Amino acid sequence: MPVPGGLAPRTLLRYLEENPIRKRKDPMPYSVYPLGPLETNSYLVYKDGQAVVIDAGGDPAPILHDLRAKGLTLAAMCLTHRHFDHMYGVATLVKETGAPVYSPVHDACLIGKIGRDRDGEELVKVCKEAGVNTEQIIYDDVLPTGSSIVLLETVPGQKVKKRSIVIPGATIQLTVDEIAYLEDEMDKYDLVVLQNAIPMEVNEAIAGYAYKHEVDVVLNPIPAKKLSKELMECVTYMIVNEQAAKSMTGIKIHSDWKREWTRFNLDEARVASAVIRGRGVPTVLITLAEKGVIMNTPERFYYKKAIEDVEMVDPRAAGDAFIGAFCTRICTDDSIGKVLSIANYTAALSIATEGAIESLPTSKQVREYMEQKRDA
Repeated sequence: MPVPGGLAPRTLLRYLEENPIRKRKDPMPYSVYPLGPLETNSYLVYKDGQAVVIDAGGDPAPILHDLRAKGLTLAAMCLTHRHFDHMYGVATLVKETGAPVYSPVHDACLIGKIGRDRDGEELVKVCKEAGVNTEQIIYDDVLPTGSSIVLLETVPGQKVKKRSIVIPGATIQLTVDEIAYLEDEMDKYDLVVLQNAIPMEVNEAIAGYAYKHEVDVVLNPIPAKKLSKELMECVTYMIVNEQAAKSMTGIKIHSDWKREWTRFNLDEARVASAVIRGRGVPTVLITLAEKGVIMNTPERFYYKKAIEDVEMVDPRAAGDAFIGAFCTRICTDDSIGKVLSIANYTAALSIATEGAIESLPTSKQVREYMEQKRDA
């Protein structure tokens, strides 16, 4: 049976697991190599003297050794996505073998509605420069591009307070009819990320399409509004901050600097996340600023401390940085601990950088920052 084209890597893996071809008595042999600073798994799949490498996240010396030892010809390299820890060793493999490289054109796709104005033009420009597919953005001829005003309140000796004013603009005019095509295309994606900036019925429709195709959904319910049961039941991961958790549950997570390990009341965080899980969401994350993050899953409860000794320059995009890193890493075979750690480092680097979009780091910058902090 031929493997269907155009499927996202995780969707394709699910297909292969269900396909009888995996039940053959002569399965294709493969080797696994944890490479690079993040020990990302790279794979060498081979048969009849031909081999394919899937990702190369570090020095490919072990792969080159096995190619020679087994007398294999590298026919191609396939990248699941274009992050440094999946392509670090590609240049060396190309130089040594001359094998072609196959990679997704875009790792991310932005779907929404914007105005035909300068803000919209700037948004599209920034996304394209970052390699984000903007072809599915819809334009509104009347309303402006949505925006927000962020006020930073700084008092000497106190934590910086952030207050936001959201101006929805064209985003709020997105309709279910305009995104209905996604129902037939959802299996191309590994993950869907939703926020409350678009109408609730649109979120419900997209989440429903994803649920139908077994695609994970991440919901960051900002700006705060009442969430429908239909939406909650289709969400895989919900990511909220302390304020949103209190708004949803009525439970305030108090700071407790006498607790050297967590610096906050862990029991309150555990209960708040459990209350949200009780409404149908399997996994809940609560970000706790300088105190770290907790993650409550069906299997266990996780806590990851924040990165220490970080100068707070501008916290505006810290939450977005965390969510972006979490979403990219949860699509890999990383452990939960590693996913949360990388997300924390990404948020810390954003906090230490002035600006909003300007503070969102690349994977390479995060890697360099992690090495810098570990060497300090």
